[in-house]
Amino acid sequence: MLTGYLRAHFPSQPVDEFTTEALEETLASYPAADCRMAVLNIADRGEHWCSPTDIKAEVKRIRAKRVSEYGPIEPPAGLDPDKVRDYHQWLSATTRAIADGAISAPGELAWDGPAHDVIRELGQIGHEVPTVDHAAKAAEARKMLRAAPMDDDPEDVA
Repeated sequence: MLTGYLRAHFPSQPVDEFTTEALEETLASYPAADCRMAVLNIADRGEHWCSPTDIKAEVKRIRAKRVSEYGPIEPPAGLDPDKVRDYHQWLSATTRAIADGAISAPGELAWDGPAHDVIRELGQIGHEVPTVDHAAKAAEARKMLRAAPMDDDPEDVA
C-alpha cells in the first residue's frame, strides 16, 4: 500500500518486494495515515529518494509536532500524581493518543482509574510483610556450625 505512494512520488526510486518488507518492519507500530503523510512531506521537500528510515524519521516528527502543539498535558481531577504507576499509565496513554491525533483538545482528557490493581491481583492486600531478624539468623547459623561434628580426615577434603 505504501509502496504505491513511493512509486507515485519517487518514480526514479526502485521499489521491490524487499522495499515492501522493509517498510512493514520499520513502520509496523505507526498508523498508516501518518506513514502516508510522511511520504507526502518528504516529496514536498523535493527529495529525490525516500528510504524506510526517512519515512520513520518523518513520522516521528509528525507525531512529536502534534504533542508539542497540544501544549502542557494537565492530569484530570480524578488522578493523583503521587500514585506514580497510575500517573505514568495515564500520561503514556494520553501522549500516544495525542500523537495519534485521537485527542486534539484538553477537554477530551479523562481518567477512568488504573487498568488493574496489581497488589490485589497478587493477593498481598491486607497481609503484613514478614520481617527478618538477620542478627538472630546469623547467631543460629553459628550455633549450628559449632554443634556440627568435625571430620578431620584429610582424605575427605577435596
